Amino acid sequence: VAGRPRPRQQHALIADKGPHNLMLFLTTLYNFRVVHCGLIYDFVRRFLGRLEGIDIELLLLVLRQCGWRMREDDPAALKQIVILTRERAKAMEEAAKRQGGEAEVRAVEGQQPQAQSHVRIRVLLDMIFDLKNNKRRSSSSGPANSVDRRSQPLWAWLRANFAEEVGRGSSELQVGLEDFLNISTRGRWWLTGAAWAKADEEGRKLEQRVRNEMDSATSSSDLMYLAQEMRMNTALRRSIFCVIMGANDYLDAFEKLDRLKLTGSKAREIVRVLAHCCSSESSFNPYYGFLAGKLCGSHRAHKFTLQLVYWDLFKRWSEVPERRVVNMACLAAHLIASFSMSLSIFKVVEFERLEDIAVKFFYTVFRKVLAAKDSVIISMFERISDKFELEPLRDGIWYFFQQYLLVKPKKSQSMSQEKKMEKKIERAKLRRAIKIALKAMKQTGKG
Repeated sequence: VAGRPRPRQQHALIADKGPHNLMLFLTTLYNFRVVHCGLIYDFVRRFLGRLEGIDIELLLLVLRQCGWRMREDDPAALKQIVILTRERAKAMEEAAKRQGGEAEVRAVEGQQPQAQSHVRIRVLLDMIFDLKNNKRRSSSSGPANSVDRRSQPLWAWLRANFAEEVGRGSSELQVGLEDFLNISTRGRWWLTGAAWAKADEEGRKLEQRVRNEMDSATSSSDLMYLAQEMRMNTALRRSIFCVIMGANDYLDAFEKLDRLKLTGSKAREIVRVLAHCCSSESSFNPYYGFLAGKLCGSHRAHKFTLQLVYWDLFKRWSEVPERRVVNMACLAAHLIASFSMSLSIFKVVEFERLEDIAVKFFYTVFRKVLAAKDSVIISMFERISDKFELEPLRDGIWYFFQQYLLVKPKKSQSMSQEKKMEKKIERAKLRRAIKIALKAMKQTGKG
């Protein structure tokens, strides 16, 4: 067939068997359940849209190789193909009649005999109608033998070793032809870890807003360099970082962040970047506490994201440096004392089994919140006093107070009398604050 002479003006692709081999490869992947039938149907629709000589040949190849399997996988799509084929065949016949009975019709770029074109279309229609009517001819390949004979050993091995996956097609690649054609705008979403930027109007507007805030937040590239040093690995995170670190105060930062109009997963990056900046400081900066409190008060989603940040911290104590832990403890104490966050955030903690670094975290938190005014202490601990589901939390806080805060310090001979008196007064204030807190939690009957 390859050596058969062809007209010079015939479609160039017909003389080249590349398309046939590629389509044969694709149908083999489909027969082996590597790709989904939707991809094959997409190619069939595209071929029917042109229905030139090369398209008819490829359609016949597809139907011979996997037509019956396509019928089993998606009969509704096959019904649409039948309708589309009828319409295209009828349109071609009408076009041929309008040309005044010429001996040739323009089925391809060059001239092709009308009889040959009609024969191919008739064969194509017969094959499609046979599939629609479930009419098997002796030469047709059913589902059982749709794989080439030379591939039967491989197919048998796959079924023997991967019977469940092959049987139900659970590992099929659910990607359509449009996904491949639009990789530049949609990205390779089917690949794990594939990153891409969505080039739509909304994305461009968001990038412009972020760029505007960056320009107003800093007049040099220092912040952008610092963002890279702080491992802000996306443009969005770097932009949020520059806005937070370049603002005049927490109100200025909040207004600029609010003007970005970030939603969904993009909005969650604000709190995560803020927590990262706060924990990276050499010592706690109250600026982050005021900004976090403003964010939590404006959108409930920010409060929930901050809760998730702390829960992530509770799961990996040993991986976090002590400085970061202390800064996050100071931030939590600030938010709890300002009622931007509740003590219920600690409900996932098992106070009876704390690592050393976790003890330091909660020691810092409770020492700071217990240094507040009596009315503030009462209000903080009353918020967790009435809920039945928080009883384990109340028990855990009581246990921590008894185990770590009310323990008598070791006597030091080198300490001056003045220092000893200051420590004694400090411990008396702490015991009084703990008594108020336990009373507010209705835990006074314990111990």
